[in-house]
Amino acid sequence: MTIGEADRRIAEIDDLTFKAEAGQLMMSWREYESLNSEAEKLMNLLAERIASLNGCSIEKAYNLRKTVRQADRISRTLKLHCETRPEDALREDPDLIAMNTAEIGTEEWNEAINRFAAKFGYLFENSPKPPVQTARKGLLSRLFRR
Repeated sequence: MTIGEADRRIAEIDDLTFKAEAGQLMMSWREYESLNSEAEKLMNLLAERIASLNGCSIEKAYNLRKTVRQADRISRTLKLHCETRPEDALREDPDLIAMNTAEIGTEEWNEAINRFAAKFGYLFENSPKPPVQTARKGLLSRLFRR
């Protein structure tokens, strides 16, 4: 797999998982987890190849692509928010301004990201959920159902 193919597949997976989280695409928890696992493997592969070509650390290459993914997710979230609440489209959001003016990775930036996520959490109420774990019963309990 080439770097370009890995990058495109990560973008496809991000698109699918975002749509599932936003309730625009029905997906089981198993499918959702499988896609996230595939994206993580591709991120590691991409980081290793970029690091070997550019002579930087794997961690730096990984974090650069992770930042692009985060920016894309923020963009998609804002677009969806403006589609569902058009009255907010022209309003200046202080958290968005803080995210754009603060240096990535700083405490100020992280706080703005957390406030942003909390504010737009309503968009992801229908996201895939893990299955509920039930207490396992022994064979005799199941046979005699009390």
